[in-house]
Amino acid sequence: MSRNTRQINSYVGIAYGEDHAVGKFIQVFDKRTKSKIEEGCVFDFDELFGFANCTNFIELTKTDIDKIISNIYSLDNDGRISQRCLDFINSEKFEQMSLLDEENF
Repeated sequence: MSRNTRQINSYVGIAYGEDHAVGKFIQVFDKRTKSKIEEGCVFDFDELFGFANCTNFIELTKTDIDKIISNIYSLDNDGRISQRCLDFINSEKFEQMSLLDEENF
């Protein structure tokens, strides 16, 4: 397994790489969401389980995923992931999420 990380800004970080079991993967973490989302993971995608089964609070599209996987090193140059994270933090959906309940994990 190879796992790389990239910090986009002071809140948002990305982990990506390739795992022998699940293939290429990408995870987006936003520190501002840790009170409501386990580990602050707002996006979690891998090739094995695909787009249909991924965690996608920031509503990245299949096209976004394809671009990220094909050119990981230019990740977020257009600010798309940063903006999606900010939009999610400011959304009613995030506001209405209940705080983490340790018994549910």
